[in-house]
Amino acid sequence: MALLLSNLSYLGIAKETTQGTYVAPTDFLPVDKSTLKVDDNPARLRDETLRGNAALLQGIYDGVKFATVAFSGPFFPDVCGHLLKIIGPDTIAGSNPYTHTFKLTSAQPSSYSLADFDVVEARGFVGQVLDTLTLKFDINGFVTYDASFTGWASAAQSTPSNVQTAVSPLLGWNTSVTVAGGANARVISAEFTFKRNVTPVFTMANTQNPKTVWAGPLMLDGGKIRAIVEDNTELNYFLNNTQNALVFNANQSASAALALTATKGAWTNALIDRSGDFIAIDLTVDAIYNATDTGPGAVVLTNAKSSAY
Repeated sequence: MALLLSNLSYLGIAKETTQGTYVAPTDFLPVDKSTLKVDDNPARLRDETLRGNAALLQGIYDGVKFATVAFSGPFFPDVCGHLLKIIGPDTIAGSNPYTHTFKLTSAQPSSYSLADFDVVEARGFVGQVLDTLTLKFDINGFVTYDASFTGWASAAQSTPSNVQTAVSPLLGWNTSVTVAGGANARVISAEFTFKRNVTPVFTMANTQNPKTVWAGPLMLDGGKIRAIVEDNTELNYFLNNTQNALVFNANQSASAALALTATKGAWTNALIDRSGDFIAIDLTVDAIYNATDTGPGAVVLTNAKSSAY
């Protein structure tokens, strides 16, 4: 039997109408091959009862089950919009280019079907809810993301037809930064993590699968910003507990842009770094709820997609 070429793998995604009901992929996400981790988590119930023999383990039985899926990659401004649904619903406006605004609401975030074609077959992971999305801006590379989902355990599905995006990923050097309404040209890199506690909820309904996968409140804490030091502006933000509006806008073209806004960012740590030939500062920022973002932060995605995610 021949070996399997890992590069023939691919990952599809589709928003579900009903959580836990499989939907064939509507888009395909280019992911970094070393980062794709699919993990079925069936509970195994161990029988270690006394049976009159000298063995400890007398049997193993199936318990409840769920799965997690995690992956990373460059941010493609058409297909990666699905990942921004961790924040809230997509409000679409404009006419080619279209703007997709993602803000927090009280509704539960969308669930997704993920189709992992592992070269042998397609495994469908249904009811998948985003628990973590990290957006990374780096002058030396792409704008990238790390995403992780929690949901139902996998099942075999029909192999989907793989249609990859023709759109280019966003580049880090196309990013501009605004702090407190003014341009800041000192930032080297930054990353922001949207996070929810996502819990599979199991009830007695004669099934191993969860009744629902439930998402908790949205957090945007522990943002990391690295900047060169030309004066003590950034250090004083931290020392004085100045809470600034932050905007990171990766604007590649009129129809390919990603703008992350945290209108009330609190600086929670600042470390001066003298290890290199020039002084840098590593800053940590926690985003606070505000009425402008209707949450800790919001994202506006611009692309040619005419329908909402």
